[in-house]
Amino acid sequence: MLQNNSSRLNTTDQNSDEHPKPRLILLSRSGNASRVILNQDEVIKLAEEVGFNVHVLEPSRKSSMANIYNMIHTSHVLLGVHGAGLTNSLFLRPGSVLVQVVPIGTDWASKTYYEKPTEILGLQYIEYKIEANESSLSLSYGADSLVIKDPATYLKEKGANKRIYLKKQNLEINIFRFRKCLAKAYEKAKIFMSSIN
Repeated sequence: MLQNNSSRLNTTDQNSDEHPKPRLILLSRSGNASRVILNQDEVIKLAEEVGFNVHVLEPSRKSSMANIYNMIHTSHVLLGVHGAGLTNSLFLRPGSVLVQVVPIGTDWASKTYYEKPTEILGLQYIEYKIEANESSLSLSYGADSLVIKDPATYLKEKGANKRIYLKKQNLEINIFRFRKCLAKAYEKAKIFMSSIN
């Protein structure tokens, strides 16, 4: 589903003709999904403060592939939590920026499925790793648990299913820490914009 109902979501990439803003697409997860950004509104507000023109994309089975392609292909930055939605990074132009939010316990998959392919696709890659206090798993298991501190050992020793990290984890991003990540993405996006003008 393409969300365009927020007053913050502009229909133009420009604040004025002289000062274009980089376009950031935020892949949203909601409903029965896990790895939801619980403070998504704060993340959107922060991205706007940094200087982005933010658009929210919540793909669904009813979404038009042509619309998704157009939205992402004309953007400068794609931001999302590790998951299948990031395969839409295939629609980014070379030189665009992919920002992957990496939940606890997803390091290997994040690197293998999304970080490594950015080199082949000619994309710029930025990673934001979730810390214990940003994961809902800390509330469920405790910040000092093996689940949080050493997911690889937990999975090996306990024979636990990795679904705990993929299906039972939501995120509350630390806005102060995330600002640095978005500022870096903004600088890269501006360089990309100048290279295509």
